[in-house]
Amino acid sequence: MKSFIAATMAASTLAAEKEFEFMMHISKYGDNFKTLEEYTARFARWLEADAFIEMINHPESGETHTAAHNKFSTWHEHEYEALLTHYKPFQAPADEEP
Repeated sequence: MKSFIAATMAASTLAAEKEFEFMMHISKYGDNFKTLEEYTARFARWLEADAFIEMINHPESGETHTAAHNKFSTWHEHEYEALLTHYKPFQAPADEEP
């Protein structure tokens, strides 16, 4: 029973540390999430990025570079792709009829 309680406390502490790191991240990059749902979704995306970064930076990963968080760590893939492609749907000028 004691080991279960210790494991639960360790997991709780790790979760609190990750959320603190996330709050430091959003403070650093000036992110402002309007709703709890958006905060939760962005935190989940940041956790995915964090796990990937930890995998890359692991001494036994075989990677030759170091990864870190940046301003895109909370972005979803479609947002990043839109930035890279600068895709904007064509809109005819208002004075022209199609």
